[in-house]
Amino acid sequence: MSDDAITYAVGNIKLVNEALPKLLTKYSTNNKSYHELRSAYLSLSAHYARSLNVINRYIGGVYVNRNLAGQDAATKPFTPIPLEDQKRAMQAITKYAFSKNAFNVPNEIYNYLQMQRRGQEFRKETEDPKIHDRVLNIQRGVLDQLLNGVVLQRITDTKFYGNKYNLNAVLKDITNGIFIEDLGASVSTIRQNLQEEYVSRLLNIADAKSSYAYTSKSAAFGEVKRILAWMETPYGSDVATQAHRAHLAFVINDALDLKK
Repeated sequence: MSDDAITYAVGNIKLVNEALPKLLTKYSTNNKSYHELRSAYLSLSAHYARSLNVINRYIGGVYVNRNLAGQDAATKPFTPIPLEDQKRAMQAITKYAFSKNAFNVPNEIYNYLQMQRRGQEFRKETEDPKIHDRVLNIQRGVLDQLLNGVVLQRITDTKFYGNKYNLNAVLKDITNGIFIEDLGASVSTIRQNLQEEYVSRLLNIADAKSSYAYTSKSAAFGEVKRILAWMETPYGSDVATQAHRAHLAFVINDALDLKK
């Protein structure tokens, strides 16, 4: 077991990715429902999400030491997490939460994620496994931490006592992780959801009426402008991707017009 939480969390994610392709074989039993397979999938994806949450805490994080004066002169009460660790965390988040290959579950598993029906349980909701909702909710959890107002303000404040990963660099890396990989290609429906979610949050941060710090607003605004330039560039792609990019450009332009 590693004492490096980032490495340990990434190891857990890799174990989940190794286990997922084996679910169908392991939990397909003659004359039994697929409820157990579904439960295993939900459990593994929840473990995946918890591991991302561990990694998340390193970005903008601060080590706190409560020793009294004179007890440990070498350790300060507040020490920002080193740049290399924050960058490692961002790279892991990009790979396992934002990239094209994140949540790379074998598609054939989805056909079998069926609950065991009891009575009239499904009157109020459909039975199908809501994969896009499941993935987006995990990604939302990641963004909840990364774009939290307290976290963004801490990133700005800690530059005065050692943090070398500034706010603009953090947001630029998040934006790149969510958009750069498929700028010249088709955008999957999973990534479309993520990009729409991220842009919506940036616009909320940049809004003049939001409670975010001014530095956070300006940094978010800068990323919105970067994204808009990408979305207005006529990349060759499929119809769904073109519609997605056109919609993002519309949403951004509409929001910016309202703020004039």
